Amino acid sequence: MANRILNAQLNDNLCGNMLKNGINTVDKQRGLTERNSLIRKANRIFIPQNNELRNYLLKRFHDNSGHLGREKTINFLQLFFWK
Repeated sequence: MANRILNAQLNDNLCGNMLKNGINTVDKQRGLTERNSLIRKANRIFIPQNNELRNYLLKRFHDNSGHLGREKTINFLQLFFWK
């Protein structure tokens, strides 16, 4: 899963630049960090506008969390991911 997220971040203009050039002072002041090669905010991993990745994450978390339903799955995902 981490590799899919990293590839999506690398292909995202904003994240790709941060991963290649480092996070600038303004972005650091906004709370952005890099840990384990992934861009984060408040310890939540940034998920770029990538429908394939987002659908994968929704399906994976929905299927592995006991089929909580759409809203509960989205709320659960928002604990870990930031868009």
